Amino acid sequence: MSGRPITTMLNLKKKGLRGHEAIWEHILNNKSDAFTIRDIDQHTNGKTDSVRDYLKRLVKAGYVVELDEKVGKAKLYRLIKRQKKAPRLSRDGVESTQGTARSNLWRTIKMIGAFTARDLAISASTKSFPITENYAADYVHFLSKAGYLKKLKGSKAGGNKGRSAKQAVYRLIPSKNTGPKAPMIQRIKSVYDPNLERVVWMKGMEVKK
Repeated sequence: MSGRPITTMLNLKKKGLRGHEAIWEHILNNKSDAFTIRDIDQHTNGKTDSVRDYLKRLVKAGYVVELDEKVGKAKLYRLIKRQKKAPRLSRDGVESTQGTARSNLWRTIKMIGAFTARDLAISASTKSFPITENYAADYVHFLSKAGYLKKLKGSKAGGNKGRSAKQAVYRLIPSKNTGPKAPMIQRIKSVYDPNLERVVWMKGMEVKK
């Protein structure tokens, strides 16, 4: 028996939170002014070493501070910088940008309504993370294959494949808004949805649209 509260574990599972996300969720909702590694560990679904490692990253990044006082031999920590999403940090406490472009595309797809790959690239780009039309088109291609997008209008070459070409227009199918996490295009050219925790499309798989 792990001794972890069943209700807390069920809530984390219900929210689809695991690993660093589950740790961060409990830190944010911690009712005490300070906490120990054990306080977090017993309320999450990860290993103690994982909790300790993530806390070190949070301290280095300035989200959490280690206090001088202790509870017995246990170190005490305090959250000093809050944000909704779990910080994605390297072991040195540096913010990770991996997956940012994909997350921006997915968030924009859910907000924009009808779009072309060009529209999507422009709307999802930020000053820090510009997104190319080719990158957006590749993401759209695989989401369409996986049955997430409905093609509203086909593309026409218009005699050439340049800027004057009319691109296909897509829209997200409402039932395919599976959650906040962006579906991932894997190296084997399959689509994995972290909200559903499964591969939703791979070459040769028929998808009902």
